[in-house]
Amino acid sequence: MHKGESLRPDMSARFRLAPALADPPPSQGAKPLTGLLQGIEKSADFGYFDEIEWDSGAYEVKYYTKTGTKKKIYMDAVSGNQRPNVKP
Repeated sequence: MHKGESLRPDMSARFRLAPALADPPPSQGAKPLTGLLQGIEKSADFGYFDEIEWDSGAYEVKYYTKTGTKKKIYMDAVSGNQRPNVKP
Protein backbone atom coordinates (compact mmCIF):
# COMPACT_ATOMS: atom_id res chain seq x y z
CA MET A 1 0.00 0.00 0.00
CA HIS A 2 1.28 3.44 -0.96
CA LYS A 3 1.24 6.55 1.16
CA GLY A 4 -2.17 8.26 1.00
CA GLU A 5 -4.02 5.13 -0.17
CA SER A 6 -6.98 3.88 1.79
CA LEU A 7 -8.36 0.41 2.33
CA ARG A 8 -11.84 1.78 1.77
CA PRO A 9 -13.18 1.35 -1.74
CA ASP A 10 -14.18 4.46 -3.61
CA MET A 11 -17.71 5.09 -2.32
CA SER A 12 -18.65 7.33 -5.25
CA ALA A 13 -18.64 4.28 -7.51
CA ARG A 14 -21.12 2.48 -5.25
CA PHE A 15 -23.58 5.29 -4.60
CA ARG A 16 -24.89 7.36 -7.45
CA LEU A 17 -27.17 10.27 -6.69
CA ALA A 18 -30.16 10.70 -8.93
CA PRO A 19 -30.55 14.21 -10.33
CA ALA A 20 -33.05 16.33 -8.44
CA LEU A 21 -36.27 16.67 -10.34
CA ALA A 22 -37.89 20.04 -9.78
CA ASP A 23 -41.59 20.64 -10.15
CA PRO A 24 -42.45 22.79 -13.15
CA PRO A 25 -42.78 26.49 -12.25
CA PRO A 26 -46.17 28.15 -11.77
CA SER A 27 -48.06 28.75 -15.00
CA GLN A 28 -48.16 32.09 -16.81
CA GLY A 29 -51.49 33.04 -15.23
CA ALA A 30 -50.28 32.47 -11.67
CA LYS A 31 -50.82 35.19 -9.10
CA PRO A 32 -47.74 36.59 -7.32
CA LEU A 33 -46.90 34.64 -4.17
CA THR A 34 -46.81 37.84 -2.13
CA GLY A 35 -50.46 38.50 -2.96
CA LEU A 36 -51.48 34.98 -1.97
CA LEU A 37 -49.65 35.24 1.35
CA GLN A 38 -51.23 38.58 2.21
CA GLY A 39 -54.60 36.86 2.44
CA ILE A 40 -53.22 34.51 5.10
CA GLU A 41 -51.47 37.32 6.96
CA LYS A 42 -54.74 39.25 7.25
CA SER A 43 -56.30 36.38 9.18
CA ALA A 44 -56.97 37.42 12.80
CA ASP A 45 -55.17 34.37 14.22
CA PHE A 46 -52.08 34.50 11.96
CA GLY A 47 -48.75 34.33 13.78
CA TYR A 48 -45.89 33.71 11.35
CA PHE A 49 -44.89 31.69 8.30
CA ASP A 50 -42.80 28.59 8.86
CA GLU A 51 -42.26 27.23 5.36
CA ILE A 52 -43.51 27.86 1.83
CA GLU A 53 -42.85 25.36 -0.91
CA TRP A 54 -43.93 24.97 -4.53
CA ASP A 55 -45.15 21.40 -4.86
CA SER A 56 -47.11 19.61 -7.58
CA GLY A 57 -48.89 22.64 -8.96
CA ALA A 58 -49.71 24.34 -5.68
CA TYR A 59 -48.02 26.26 -2.91
CA GLU A 60 -47.69 24.30 0.32
CA VAL A 61 -47.83 26.92 3.07
CA LYS A 62 -46.99 26.10 6.67
CA TYR A 63 -47.59 28.72 9.30
CA TYR A 64 -48.33 29.16 12.99
CA THR A 65 -51.26 30.90 14.59
CA LYS A 66 -50.92 33.35 17.46
CA THR A 67 -51.79 30.51 19.86
CA GLY A 68 -48.98 28.30 18.48
CA THR A 69 -51.09 25.94 16.37
CA LYS A 70 -49.28 24.80 13.22
CA LYS A 71 -51.34 24.99 10.03
CA LYS A 72 -50.62 23.56 6.60
CA ILE A 73 -52.60 24.57 3.54
CA TYR A 74 -52.25 24.15 -0.21
CA MET A 75 -53.00 27.15 -2.41
CA ASP A 76 -53.70 27.10 -6.12
CA ALA A 77 -51.28 29.52 -7.78
CA VAL A 78 -53.70 30.67 -10.47
CA SER A 79 -56.95 31.07 -8.57
CA GLY A 80 -55.49 31.73 -5.13
CA ASN A 81 -58.06 29.32 -3.70
CA GLN A 82 -57.18 26.93 -0.94
CA ARG A 83 -57.08 23.28 -1.98
CA PRO A 84 -57.93 20.37 0.29
CA ASN A 85 -55.12 19.57 2.71
CA VAL A 86 -53.88 16.67 0.67
CA LYS A 87 -50.87 16.74 -1.59
CA PRO A 88 -52.12 17.50 -5.12
